Amino acid sequence: MPARPSLPPLEPAEDTLAIFGRPSGWMLYWGSGVIVVFFALLLLFISWVNYPDKITTEVVITAGAPPVPVVTRTEGVVAQVFVTEGEFVETNAPLIVLDNPADLQDVLKMEELIANLRPFSSPLDIPSVSLPSSLKLGTMGRTYTQLQNLSTEIDYWLQRQSSSPRAQEITKQLEEIKKLQASLQEQLETQELETAIARNQLNQYEELFIKEAASQLEVDQAATNYLRSERQIKQQENRLTESRNREAELRESRLALGENVSDQIMERWLKWQASLRLLQQELYEWQELYVLRATQSGSISFYENIYPGLFVPPHQVVMGIVPADTTGVYLAEGLLPQTASGKILPGAKAYLELDAYPSREFGQIRAEVQQIALAANAEGGSYRLVLGLPDSLRTSYGITLQARQQMRAQAVLLSENKSLLRRLLDHLWEVGRNE
Repeated sequence: MPARPSLPPLEPAEDTLAIFGRPSGWMLYWGSGVIVVFFALLLLFISWVNYPDKITTEVVITAGAPPVPVVTRTEGVVAQVFVTEGEFVETNAPLIVLDNPADLQDVLKMEELIANLRPFSSPLDIPSVSLPSSLKLGTMGRTYTQLQNLSTEIDYWLQRQSSSPRAQEITKQLEEIKKLQASLQEQLETQELETAIARNQLNQYEELFIKEAASQLEVDQAATNYLRSERQIKQQENRLTESRNREAELRESRLALGENVSDQIMERWLKWQASLRLLQQELYEWQELYVLRATQSGSISFYENIYPGLFVPPHQVVMGIVPADTTGVYLAEGLLPQTASGKILPGAKAYLELDAYPSREFGQIRAEVQQIALAANAEGGSYRLVLGLPDSLRTSYGITLQARQQMRAQAVLLSENKSLLRRLLDHLWEVGRNE
């Protein structure tokens, strides 16, 4: 077999020799290290940068106790409005009267009359009171007329009783005793004041006597005046006690006379009491339907324009009463949506941006989550949320806002801070789990 010819050795090309013969640059020696350091710094940065998630919801700011709503109980037309915006009212003061057959002033007269008749314990008391006629009471007029008729009949039969003059005399004596007691009580209060002044003068003279600025005669005179005032107080108290004992005796006598009245009077007396109770019940029902009263003291805040002639439906909130004892502790109430609600816990930080005070001009109000309801509401599946305002209404710009009830704001709730690296890993974990 013929031998294979040998090939001449290959010589490196000039370009190859130029490349391998050239010294290596800095990228070849330091490039990998720079890349490693870059990624290390990037990893450190994303693990150091923390920021929370944000949940936005609408809240309402209230000061102390929220306004007490005034709600209509029936539909009707507004007849009278007795209050104005911001006016302070006492408990049970009339606010609005709806149109009805009765006249409010006549109803108020009857209410006062019922208060005077309620303590009556005997038919002998009836002649001392005159029931006014021609009162415009609407549906209550029938019962009131019945009460008038019974009062007239009882008075007539009492006139025919032999004991009637005696009862009238006792009633007259009781009235005089009442006037006497009022005068004695007034004199007693005056005498107590004079005694206090005499005691103060005695103390002053005793101090001056110790300092040798007053004589013994002056001290004795002051002590005499004080003892005289004390004695007069005792005498006045005895007179008042005697007057009260006499009043008790007269009442017992009148009670004994009342036990001797005829069966006819007692029968009408029982009907009179039943009519009075029925009139009280009708008055209560009338007020419940047609009169809106203040359930507590406070300042009036209208939710809409209320004027005579306005038709209002039943169960409508027409105004509110801002309580007078507002403590100055401000709260914000709203609903926490289901979205990411598990990230918000009591104690979480928040800030408020009020609709009435733009945050760019007035700043934001610092807030803190105080309460989160344990169960969601049935309507939208949200949770009741209560925020506290540690700095009251002082904003981040150092401005203290003017307090108003029911101020609306956007609340931005902040969850726990989470690093960028953790968020990236969570995202990758979620993507991997879905795949």
